[in-house]
Amino acid sequence: MNHFSTSEELQEFTRAQYIRIRLLEVNTLYSHLMSSNPDDTTAKKRYFYSIKNIEIGGRCVCNGHAEYCFEKGNEFMCDCKHQTEGRNCEKCMPNFVQNKWKPGQPDNENQCEQCQCFGHSNQCLYNEEVDKKRQSVDRAGNYVGGGVCQDCKDNTEGNNCEKCKAGFWRNPDLDKNEPCLRKFYLLYDTN
Repeated sequence: MNHFSTSEELQEFTRAQYIRIRLLEVNTLYSHLMSSNPDDTTAKKRYFYSIKNIEIGGRCVCNGHAEYCFEKGNEFMCDCKHQTEGRNCEKCMPNFVQNKWKPGQPDNENQCEQCQCFGHSNQCLYNEEVDKKRQSVDRAGNYVGGGVCQDCKDNTEGNNCEKCKAGFWRNPDLDKNEPCLRKFYLLYDTN
């Protein structure tokens, strides 16, 4: 049964590589019994191979981020790992965009990483310029990736909600997870 794509129906095809067909046994149709001469080559000319049907099993295209796929509705979906999502695990989950999405490789899973917002934000976007300039810190404390925290809370700001806004401060001995507090200015009477 052939499927051709039309404007109403789009058929998604997957390219297969390195398929080997091994034809192991010749169907002779008993031609070896038709001749009394064992050296008769005309019998060998009647030998043939015939392929009636070829079925090739495949797997979903999951970009190296899933081992299994499942049917949902009328389409197959990948069972995504590595904090990825989408039909084919083609993007990082929200807030797991410290690094740019990449397909998984046998020697590198290229997992999506959660942004480091020090607990002051639940939203993060990837910014390629920030990544190039190494201006975002990951959860291990390294300046790699382009995660930019959005809507920083607790009077913080910066790519990682790591700085206090103007008019606020945090004791430098405290962790960056602590909120920034309003500065109090003491007015001294010089008289």
